[in-house]
Amino acid sequence: MKVNKVVVAKTDLISQYLPGNYKDAFEYAFYSNHKITADDFMIAFWTNSPGWVEKLFALRDWMVKPFGIQTGSGRSRGKLEEAVRTGGSYGFMSVVAKSDTETVISADDKHLKMYFSVKIDDPNDGQKKLTISTIVHFNNWLGYVYFYLIYPFHLLIVPNMVKYSLNKLLGAQQ
Repeated sequence: MKVNKVVVAKTDLISQYLPGNYKDAFEYAFYSNHKITADDFMIAFWTNSPGWVEKLFALRDWMVKPFGIQTGSGRSRGKLEEAVRTGGSYGFMSVVAKSDTETVISADDKHLKMYFSVKIDDPNDGQKKLTISTIVHFNNWLGYVYFYLIYPFHLLIVPNMVKYSLNKLLGAQQ
């Protein structure tokens, strides 16, 4: 799987949430003869994590709870999947934009608002392009502090979760 850092394309649905205090986008090229939608990947991304990532999220939830920052504890795969597929909301995550190739969610808290996009270009020749984009808006100083404390983990976790989720999706379809 080849990974490239790219800019958020002006034609992507997530671009309507620019400018932001932070933005990134990564493109993953991979081969598969199976149809994978943006919804499929979004669900896999948020419901399948390596054990070490789950432990980091549990630590994060424990650390931020005293500050009133929302946590992801008690997640339900079924409810999240329903929200993504129908364009609804679950917990503090909402689907804010959808097309045939892209799904954008937002996670809204008092300290920041994050937009996360999954876009899959599938020209039916087996080679696919998965673009993961993140845009963050800080609501206050706590958002700034929080984000830059987790920033190194964002750069570590997102690529690993992308690879893990793709392997889960591709393995389940064989």
